[in-house]
Amino acid sequence: MTTDQLRGEAINAAPRRLRLAAISGAIWSATGMWGRQVASLAVIAVLSRLLTPEDFGVFALVLAFVTLAQAVINDGLADAVVQREEVSPEHLNAAFWICLGCGVGVAAVLAAIAVPVERLYDAPGLADLIWAGCVVIAGAGSAAVHQGILMRTLRFKQLALRTLVGVICGGLTGVGLALAGAGAWALLGQLVVEQTVSIAIMWYTSGWRPSLRFSRAAAADLLPFTMKTAGARLLLFAYSHADRFLVGLLAGTMILGLYAFAMRLYETLITLLSRTVAQVAFVAFAKIQGDRQRLKQAFLEAMPAALALSIPVLLAIGANAPLLVSTLFGSRWLASGQALALVIATSPAVVLGSFCGAVIRGTGGAGLFMALIAVGAAGNLLAVGLLLPYGIQAAALGIAVRQLLSAPLDIWALERQAGIPARKVYRECLPIVFASTSGLLAWLGVIVWAAPDMNEWVRGGLATGAGLAVYAVILFLTGRRIVRTWRALAGLALNRGRQEAALKDAA
Repeated sequence: MTTDQLRGEAINAAPRRLRLAAISGAIWSATGMWGRQVASLAVIAVLSRLLTPEDFGVFALVLAFVTLAQAVINDGLADAVVQREEVSPEHLNAAFWICLGCGVGVAAVLAAIAVPVERLYDAPGLADLIWAGCVVIAGAGSAAVHQGILMRTLRFKQLALRTLVGVICGGLTGVGLALAGAGAWALLGQLVVEQTVSIAIMWYTSGWRPSLRFSRAAAADLLPFTMKTAGARLLLFAYSHADRFLVGLLAGTMILGLYAFAMRLYETLITLLSRTVAQVAFVAFAKIQGDRQRLKQAFLEAMPAALALSIPVLLAIGANAPLLVSTLFGSRWLASGQALALVIATSPAVVLGSFCGAVIRGTGGAGLFMALIAVGAAGNLLAVGLLLPYGIQAAALGIAVRQLLSAPLDIWALERQAGIPARKVYRECLPIVFASTSGLLAWLGVIVWAAPDMNEWVRGGLATGAGLAVYAVILFLTGRRIVRTWRALAGLALNRGRQEAALKDAA
């Protein structure tokens, strides 16, 4: 792709047929995310039987450092490339050199403090793992702009392919190293290979190459939004990963391994069921941010439709989490399954928050988004700090309560930033709440009345089936608008598929 093409309709395309493009993007984004998470779960299922909780705990600290660096360096400028209405080659070059320079700098700083960190956590070998992780940090900065280009042009097919190939290559590496007795290095090897393959594919598929030019004016143009977004990403890191540092300090690497394992499974589910669609929604909302009526209609259609689909899956898994985790990953991870069940209980509030955040960020409200994340991060750290002495299950319960309390705040912020009335959001959610409550009561009824000596898989299956059936019936009776939205989106997706097939046949 030439710079003239980047300057043209590929980068600055009007929102023509945006709805169809967003649906296609959501399908490909879901394919990539689902493929990645399913492949990752398969790898974890193998590694959890070859490695110890201590191995997972030590790696969790390294991963937290890598995630912190990537959130601050890469995501801020990638979002700036997506959010801007007009992007020039000068903007892209400036973003690239800033990301690469920051990546190398942060990697150097982290390498310098690796030994003190190892001593702080009393984890022999942690410094060596951190030094190896610095390679990932330095290299990842080179692909942030390429990722932004692919997202801006809604080329989620290419993003999905790089995700799948990277995860497969990394997974094979991790399993091979674990079988060879590499311990925590197996997990790190998996990460390094996955990131390297992903970067190479993004460079190839984006078609863009940097030049040696650096425009200070273009950099200054990007920095205001970037700084706000980077701050939000930093707080988002604190929201989802800073608790690992605290657990490691308070309880050691073994407890950290159990806790991090539970939270990784939880994040996998949330990614599959909300962030996949929210990623596409952010791009789509950014493109129609000037048309508030269209934005309001899009949100009030997309959010309930996605929420209604994700809730039964989340609650079904949460209800059976201890049994599922101990069966799939081994009995030594039972405590992780118990913690997972608790934190999933209020996860629908996180799905709602993901959509609110997509609108807030897409309309330029990075500062408000940052404030929301700060409140959530503080709540998570407070819950972990106060309740961890009573076990990771208690800490997970505290996080679950915090998630539930955050939902009204997210809806208030949505109304303030985008003008979408809170009462309409609550009204759209009422059928889902009613259906979910009815389904939970049906599930509980089967659990209570089932014979005590009944096989736990049979009892769980009957209870889950009853709950899902009641949920579906109530939702179809009370949430007819949601059902209409599902039908409309399915029809659009099928129509797009027919159009693409016709074009191929004509060619």
